[in-house]
Amino acid sequence: MSENMTVCPTCNGSIAGGTTMFTAKIGNGILILEDVPAEICSLCGEKWFSDVVLDKIESIANDVRKRHIKFEIITFNAA
Repeated sequence: MSENMTVCPTCNGSIAGGTTMFTAKIGNGILILEDVPAEICSLCGEKWFSDVVLDKIESIANDVRKRHIKFEIITFNAA
């Protein structure tokens, strides 16, 4: 996501910083991350994550995969 993007390329809505939930199927399990920082369109709800946030999501997902977790809910900043 470009730091300068303020208009959604999908619907032309306004983009603002906020938090969201991120879910992923990992193997046979499910990971839910709460309070993930994102840029969110106020009109269509499309979300974009910074490279730093994506790196942390990947790290958390790799940890869950290694531990063979079936279902885990994690608060992003607590991870």
